[in-house]
Amino acid sequence: MADARRYAGQIDLRRRGHKTHICAACDFPISVYGRCAPCLHAYCLTCAASMAQCLICHARITKLERIPAESGLFISPLTLQGYRTEADLARHAQQLDQQLRQLMAASAGAAGGMPPMHHLQAAAPGQPGWKPPPPPGAPPGGGGPGGGGGPGFGRQAPPPRQQGGVGRQQPFQAQVPHQQQARPPPRHGAGGVMMPR
Repeated sequence: MADARRYAGQIDLRRRGHKTHICAACDFPISVYGRCAPCLHAYCLTCAASMAQCLICHARITKLERIPAESGLFISPLTLQGYRTEADLARHAQQLDQQLRQLMAASAGAAGGMPPMHHLQAAAPGQPGWKPPPPPGAPPGGGGPGGGGGPGFGRQAPPPRQQGGVGRQQPFQAQVPHQQQARPPPRHGAGGVMMPR
């Protein structure tokens, strides 16, 4: 335990060109990792030692592994789990990819409206043929004769405003049914006597 106290809160200078991980609990750079078991989430050693359960997944921490920053830790950007080698991180990424594909296939089978994965990978943002997704209120399938990727996404443009004085619309004035129309103040004569209108 004396070894953990020696490294707890240790300030480490960042070397130029090296990335530094930030602790998800205290928002300080990590000089010594504290990797929790069984969930593999990593924090700085000080924060990890003070936790009874993981802040990210709320799993009970059964073991704490101390990893110096020099030995390195590869942290998954999706799950924030720490791995000792790049091969372990790559295996983790492949497992996540397989799980995502299975979920997509299961939801496509249930809903029947999801496009296959090769359509999603065919046109990435910035490539020719890529179109942004329709807005939330647009009908499915694009809605228009052009296939739904144009500037209007199948929506009709509002009617043009009329110019001129004859067909000009009045500005909207909200009227509450319980309120009376505002009357102009009464006109008073020279001696304070009310004059008829």
